[in-house]
Amino acid sequence: MWDPARKQQVQAAFAAAGDPAFTAQTYRRVEAALDLYAATWTSTQIVACRAAQGGAGVDELGGLRSACLARRLNELRSVVDVLARADRQVVERAVNVVAGLGDLSACNDEQQLTSNVVPPPTEAVRAEASALRSRLDAARAEARSGQYGPGLSQVQAVVVEARALAYAPLLAEAQLALGDLEAMSGRAREAEAAYSDAIRAAAEGRHPRAAAEAWVQLVDNIGGRQAQADRALGLQLAAEAALAWDGSDPVLQARFLTALARIRLNQGDSTDAAELATRALELLEHPSTPATGGDIGRQLERANVITMLGKAAYSRGEFEVADRHYQSVLTIRREALGPDHPDVASALNDLGDNDYARGRYAEARANLEQALALRTRVLGPGHPDISNTETSLGALFYATADYRAARDHYARAVAIRSAALGPDHPRTAGALMNLGNAEIVLGDLDRAYEHYEAARAIQERVLGPEHPEVAYSLTNLGFVLRNFTKQDRLAESIRFYERALQIREKTLAPDDPTIGHTLDNLGEAQAAAGKLPQALVTLGRALQIREKAFGPDHPDVAATLLNLGDATARSGDPQEALALLRRALQILDRALGPEHPDVGLALIALAEVEVGVHDPAAREHAERAVKLLDAAADVSPGDRAHAQFLLARALDDRGRALELARLARENYARDPNADPQALARVDAWLKGQG
Repeated sequence: MWDPARKQQVQAAFAAAGDPAFTAQTYRRVEAALDLYAATWTSTQIVACRAAQGGAGVDELGGLRSACLARRLNELRSVVDVLARADRQVVERAVNVVAGLGDLSACNDEQQLTSNVVPPPTEAVRAEASALRSRLDAARAEARSGQYGPGLSQVQAVVVEARALAYAPLLAEAQLALGDLEAMSGRAREAEAAYSDAIRAAAEGRHPRAAAEAWVQLVDNIGGRQAQADRALGLQLAAEAALAWDGSDPVLQARFLTALARIRLNQGDSTDAAELATRALELLEHPSTPATGGDIGRQLERANVITMLGKAAYSRGEFEVADRHYQSVLTIRREALGPDHPDVASALNDLGDNDYARGRYAEARANLEQALALRTRVLGPGHPDISNTETSLGALFYATADYRAARDHYARAVAIRSAALGPDHPRTAGALMNLGNAEIVLGDLDRAYEHYEAARAIQERVLGPEHPEVAYSLTNLGFVLRNFTKQDRLAESIRFYERALQIREKTLAPDDPTIGHTLDNLGEAQAAAGKLPQALVTLGRALQIREKAFGPDHPDVAATLLNLGDATARSGDPQEALALLRRALQILDRALGPEHPDVGLALIALAEVEVGVHDPAAREHAERAVKLLDAAADVSPGDRAHAQFLLARALDDRGRALELARLARENYARDPNADPQALARVDAWLKGQG
């Protein structure tokens, strides 16, 4: 079971599985945890045997205790079997595999042992149920080690046999395990069906623990994986009733509160999410809460909840608070799992993302590159978790205007997810959207459109047409169509934006920043299509949301001010437009620095209106835009041309103006995405100069 020979087998398997430092650290932690579990099982078994010997034999309670211990022993055997044939993936999850062992204290809990679960009707059914439970335990151990395929096949076979046996409590346990495996494999709808079947079987078999676990998982699945928050929250009362029926186990209650926190965070209510996660953490830290899976298990549960607190703080823009939470998670995981565990890399990734959001790009890069190096060394270059870090690095390089480096990181994320998860996985769709974003700023709208359309098709097929992720693809497609210049696609762009807005308004709070982003895009397209009254209303609402969410000096606020200034100028109010555009420029100068390419685009927008009203400041702003964009990498020729032509129109020096206009013409001609009308305007101006 867990004797010196089996220890040697497990240690040898670990040593052959990958990075020596990581596998050795992990083996030491696994060995200590299994030593403790085996010793606790032995002492509990000795007490049970002495109790039986000191009385009149094995009474009903003693029989239940013996059955409980026999099952825990079988779980231990299944875990050791998995660890003895460990590969790199199993070693990565080995601590979690051990932490998932059943709680031995339950075998001394008279209330749990004597729960009113329907007993097997005959000894034959009892024996068959015991054998099937052993197979379920083995499949669960496989699943915790990351072996989803073999585990799923085993559980599916057990479900068929349990249904034929017609013993409802066992069927409930099998359907619950099936739901977990389906969820781990990314099949949320199939998981929902299995959890629902488990709930029905648990009710029939009077199995409170299976019912409570299935309800918790069902709510988490619908609200989290399927992002159907309202439907999930509609099941909250039933889940709470199931938890009460089971006795409100504090660990399971904490998991339920964490699931609710995740749902509320996805709805945009980070305050409620933080309150729920705080309650979950209080339950886990209460002295009376059993340490399920040992102390390591308790610490890992705490780390998961604290991560949720960090995400809630991040969502509120409280980045210092989020940093403290993520640092705490990093400390817990390093102590519980060792410094080279992949979950440590996850904490580093969260810290890097938080540093990125705070504008601390050097710190973000250091944390993310450390996470990437750790994950690559321990997991191998093709592991799907590496795609998360590649994505974060892509976002970082995108923000610092190194768009080619961003595209390279995003492309690696797409390749990894396509190979590891499959081309139709939702996370592959997310990577395709990021790659499309990089292609846009590098000027390849056709490739961007291909990536966005592929992402949308995956999401609608796998997640359904109303899933929030679909809204991201619709927004991106709308943006590409808005900027297509070879043909007018504005009406189609507006329809995509409107559909994205409808999806988001169903699932998010009215003032969620994501809705502000969608409104900003929609208003820009409406203005470009000449629908100026609608654009002003749409952009005004976007500005209110963004100022409330981010404060008055955030770059996203500046982006909306630029669009609102353009729409206001088109509506015939240039002075109000200038006030909006100057405020946007001030924000970007402070937030991004005076040399950032986005500052150059703001200067262009401002100078365009100033030239139209003969404001002398136009020359200074256009001159600065030309110098900034000439020096910047990865700026489209069309943007450079726009700045050059603006300066030409603002200058009194006819010779230099003609030279700039000719350069603008050359740049427009070089840009495949340039507006043909812009080139025609330059030609007309040059012709008018004689």
